[in-house]
Amino acid sequence: MRVFDFIAVKLTLCLLTGILIGWYLKASLVWVAAFLITVLILLAIAKKFQKRNRIPFFGYLAFLSTILLGVLCASIHFPKNQPQHYLNLPQQENELSLKITQVLKPNSYSYRYFADVVQVDEQRATGSILVYLTKEKNTKTLSLSVDDEFLTYASIEEIAPPLNPFQFNYKRYLAQNAVYGQIQITEKQFLPLDSSTKTLAGM
Repeated sequence: MRVFDFIAVKLTLCLLTGILIGWYLKASLVWVAAFLITVLILLAIAKKFQKRNRIPFFGYLAFLSTILLGVLCASIHFPKNQPQHYLNLPQQENELSLKITQVLKPNSYSYRYFADVVQVDEQRATGSILVYLTKEKNTKTLSLSVDDEFLTYASIEEIAPPLNPFQFNYKRYLAQNAVYGQIQITEKQFLPLDSSTKTLAGM
């Protein structure tokens, strides 16, 4: 028996296809959900009449609903479909509560980290940003570790695109890792929090 004769394999391929479509389409979550509900209703109706008559498009509706489910799974992760994502909040200088999720390789001028946005002006928020912690001259700058939480007052800025057309697109690379903004601070601009909760990555 061939692999593609299994229904589970066909549905898995449909789900993966939907995720790929959703990733490039970046559709509105409301429209995708409405379309999926409509197809599921049609699928239920077709299932009811399937017992009496062979409905030729029942299988196609099942595959379409699985594709739409994949599109929905991809769409959920885009910032425009997340009301609490920091990109959907006022873009100005705010009090930010951040949690370090990954320590990156530093450069000559700063330490670099990925951090989750926990709160913006005491309002719960989501999303990840790139943090530049400027190295102080003639002093040892306090470095941060995974799971460290701190407060800072800064404006989340857009990551600059490459200046040359053939240059590595760091902005696109970060977007593929769900990082859409950045801040640059000094040691004097952040306040460490003692209430940091540890994850496996930070142990």
